[in-house]
Amino acid sequence: MLAEKTLDTQITYSEHPALALQKLVDEIAGLFWDAGYRFSDVFGHRVTRPIGSTIHILAPREPIEKSFLGFTYTKKQLALNVGTLCLDGNLVDYLASTDNKKFRAEYNKQWILDVYGRDNVKPLTGFISRIAEQKKVRVHITLLEEQPRLESRGANHMYD
Repeated sequence: MLAEKTLDTQITYSEHPALALQKLVDEIAGLFWDAGYRFSDVFGHRVTRPIGSTIHILAPREPIEKSFLGFTYTKKQLALNVGTLCLDGNLVDYLASTDNKKFRAEYNKQWILDVYGRDNVKPLTGFISRIAEQKKVRVHITLLEEQPRLESRGANHMYD
């Protein structure tokens, strides 16, 4: 449904609902960014901002200290892919075939948060619950894997 405004008797103006969704994605992504999280695309490659209505959440890790032939240096580590937050639509294709509304996100009603790594459930639940309360939406959280995934390293790999 397009929000329509009458500018005069012969001209109307409307904004597509996708604009409101993108504004929400950018707002939520900003909160994750401020908390130290970063983002990836669907393949796990780091991106500067989320693409579409899904936020793939990376948790950066501290560099590790290494030594080689008596020289000590620090090496950056790949981030951990700790979760995926879907604000609108189906998160996983196989769930789209079910009629179970629990697995469908609607940007102004219910979001879906899939978590990778049991240790990430509590911090992500606490973080997203504050946002959900403010936005007055429900969040369905699913632990998908016992351990987090590693960020993928592509040709255009970026670190902080």
